[in-house]
Amino acid sequence: MSVLYRKRFQNATKLKRFDLQFPGAKGMILAKEQGANEMIKKHQIYKKDNWNMMTVEVNGRELILREISDEWGEETHKFISRPEMMQWASDRFPKDKFDNEAEWEELMNAFREV
Repeated sequence: MSVLYRKRFQNATKLKRFDLQFPGAKGMILAKEQGANEMIKKHQIYKKDNWNMMTVEVNGRELILREISDEWGEETHKFISRPEMMQWASDRFPKDKFDNEAEWEELMNAFREV
């Protein structure tokens, strides 16, 4: 990236001007203005502490589930649809393994809210 291009890019982002004469610069400025992580929505399924938690990130059509445990480390699962994720959740957390049915319902409701 040339110095002239970088300087014009910085000035345009400061002034929010999109009239640069360089191809592709307008898209880069828009991406910088909007922020890269605004498209990703993060949902917390459960969190017991910093080492035992489950989160789901919705990135467009893709669902990325991260399961962090102190026993196994981090596992990442990618799903294309919500029904696919719900099927995985019902297989991963069967109702008969929970002593308290309300706890299972709370967990499944967290998955449904995604």
